[in-house]
Amino acid sequence: MLKSTSSQMPAYIVEKLLYLLAALKKERDQYTRAASTISNKQLKDNINILAQENNQYASELFSQIQMLGAENRNTDGIAGIAKAFDEQYPADVAGDSLQSTGEILQVCRDSEKKMIRVYREILNEPYLIEDIRRLIRCQLNGIMYAFLRLKLFSSTM
Repeated sequence: MLKSTSSQMPAYIVEKLLYLLAALKKERDQYTRAASTISNKQLKDNINILAQENNQYASELFSQIQMLGAENRNTDGIAGIAKAFDEQYPADVAGDSLQSTGEILQVCRDSEKKMIRVYREILNEPYLIEDIRRLIRCQLNGIMYAFLRLKLFSSTM
């Protein structure tokens, strides 16, 4: 049986994977900025966990893209994909300007919706390699669990 390679993966799927990578990095930076403004230690730790998970997921995804040899096929590069993500999802609030815990939690809820949408868009692709599909599904479950922990914690505040 032949293994899938980047030449067998359509270019638009590679673009979507790079888009997800840009989303993970942008949201990680947003969580880090938000966590730096929080005085509540438990909430700060929960948001830092989100940032760490996003960083881990971005590293895993980038490694998969490199193993496929697909990062060289992209014409825009990661910077171009990151710019496209910024245009589609402009930052509503800068991390430094967040004042209340409620504002921070709202930013996290909005981020959850964005991330789930991006992950599901990729999972709905019929030509996605099965190993990458498993990785994406596992990452989506991890992100949803992290947001669930944050929601449970915020409901006790």
